Amino acid sequence: MKLPKPSAPSRVGASSPPLKTVPAGDPEVVALLAAANGYRVFPWVLTKNGDKMPWERGWQDKATTDPDAIRAWAGGGYSGFGILTGAGLLAVDLDV
Repeated sequence: MKLPKPSAPSRVGASSPPLKTVPAGDPEVVALLAAANGYRVFPWVLTKNGDKMPWERGWQDKATTDPDAIRAWAGGGYSGFGILTGAGLLAVDLDV
């Protein structure tokens, strides 16, 4: 018996350019592009000792692809954005 070929996951904005073509720069622009590619984003803040931390509890459920929410967060004084991993996205963070 031949197994069916797995289908590719559906992504919002699949016709958008891949994220790897985005130069580092404005966190809002990068977050909007990530969201357009179907990745849910959330804002983070820097703690007093310089660690990154999601802005509030329940951030996993509040991560979104909604551009209006991302723009509102960008004007809210957060330090940057994170991308919710899982569902086919693996992240490796190397701090050296």
